[in-house]
Amino acid sequence: NEFKKWLCAASHLADEATVREMRRSQLCAWLLSVRRLAQRHSMGHGAAALAVSVVLPIEVKDSIDGFVGGKYVWGPITAARAHAIAECAQRQLKRSEGLLRQSALAALVARYVHPAVMQAAEAGCVACYTEIPTDDVALQALFEVVSSEPQQTKEVGAMLCAHLATDGFQVEPKYHDPEYSLWRGFWVDKCNRLRLVLRW
Repeated sequence: NEFKKWLCAASHLADEATVREMRRSQLCAWLLSVRRLAQRHSMGHGAAALAVSVVLPIEVKDSIDGFVGGKYVWGPITAARAHAIAECAQRQLKRSEGLLRQSALAALVARYVHPAVMQAAEAGCVACYTEIPTDDVALQALFEVVSSEPQQTKEVGAMLCAHLATDGFQVEPKYHDPEYSLWRGFWVDKCNRLRLVLRW
């Protein structure tokens, strides 16, 4: 939870910094256009007026900033434009969850999968398995991300399999049922260990 809070705050600060830089660039471009227009107008009245400087009070700059655009440059206000901006805002909210998902997957693979694969491959094997306790911090973070998605499922094994499949591994997830001391091919509510059977 602490890591997710830090990630959300860092993502928000990065977005705000990007917005501030964008607004500053917009304002500078607008002022540059004003300056060029003023110079062209002055060239017709003598060379002495070439060095034209545009000095505006804060109130005018704020008005220009509002004219150029706030967080988004709307332009014509249409339903399509409003829908596009709403989707952009939703992507910003989901960005931290995507980063948390990728971080959790990378941590689980580095901590549990890679050591088992290396040990088995060096021993001449083409298959191995590794077990991940469900109280692992990274796995708990993955549960939290998955449970916030529309499917409302705890099928994190399939997510790990898809992640490892990109590296060419064939993966089969198994879930330990402590009540019957059996490994199930489906998620059980009391699952305390996740086993990944890998082949290459």
